Amino acid sequence: MPINQLFPLSSSGVITARDALVMDLSLSALRQRISYFRDPKVSDADVKTRLNLSENYAWKVSEAREQLMEVEDCEPFYTDIAYRPFNFRKIFFHASVAWRMRMKVMSQMQRENLALITTRQTRDEFGALASQCIAGHKSVSAYDISSVFPLYLYPEAGRSTELFTSRERVPNVSDRFLNELASALDIQQEGAHGLPSGVTPENIFHYTYAVLHSPGYRRRYAESLKIEFPRILFPGGVRLFMELSRLGD
Repeated sequence: MPINQLFPLSSSGVITARDALVMDLSLSALRQRISYFRDPKVSDADVKTRLNLSENYAWKVSEAREQLMEVEDCEPFYTDIAYRPFNFRKIFFHASVAWRMRMKVMSQMQRENLALITTRQTRDEFGALASQCIAGHKSVSAYDISSVFPLYLYPEAGRSTELFTSRERVPNVSDRFLNELASALDIQQEGAHGLPSGVTPENIFHYTYAVLHSPGYRRRYAESLKIEFPRILFPGGVRLFMELSRLGD
């Protein structure tokens, strides 16, 4: 089954269009930069010069600064991002300064969650990574667009730039996959949310991760992985499923 049919909600990664402004390895340095950007005592011209900012038809420094000056507390918008493979940074994740935020998915990653990140088309070597935070559009490969698949979905609330507070969540796993997995494992779907009895969402996530990192799988499907989402194979039984899940943890 294609991975986008296993995990129905997904999107490509974040594109800020202004990485040098909104990202940094140092949280303190990022705070200082954002504080300067929104300081009403500093002119727009000085901000553009000091921060080396350019404008276009869709983004103006003056408008972005006005929006940020209205924010009373900026702290909730500082978070972690999987920026490049094994390269995590701090980001100021606010719509006034970040371009394509992919909030339908990234809002889910601003809570306790896991995401599988892979590619739909691959010019470079195929890759798949896991993250506990939001992810950028080149978080798996410098050449290919990353797609982000969260494991859990939380109820949406508030504006798109606000953090959600609800702790309720459901697995982002399709009914079709659960039905076919239960059949492959020969287990009744007696768990919560239609899960096969004794199987957790984390088991499915870790199993998927293990499959995508199998050398045999990558060799056999190398050509297919260049042109489409990876397909997840169903295991031959409970023992194999659980062993692969253990390896993918």
